[in-house]
Amino acid sequence: MALVVAGSWSAAALRRTTVALLACGAVLVGAAMVYLGAHWLTDVLAGWGLGAAVGAIAGGLVRGPTRTRAEDGAPTPR
Repeated sequence: MALVVAGSWSAAALRRTTVALLACGAVLVGAAMVYLGAHWLTDVLAGWGLGAAVGAIAGGLVRGPTRTRAEDGAPTPR
């Protein structure tokens, strides 16, 4: 998640492909943990949610604040 948020992507297709691959990997690992009895489904779902939240926060911190058009000195549309 942090890679997706913080990364500067040259192409939208590359970003979509990266997100799809990472999501498939997380789903496969989570399903395997439930199937093997290593975790309950609720554990896996909570882990996904926590991981997404922490990744989004970390990626946002790495990326830094975004600037608005008014801060750039550009005229704002009326």
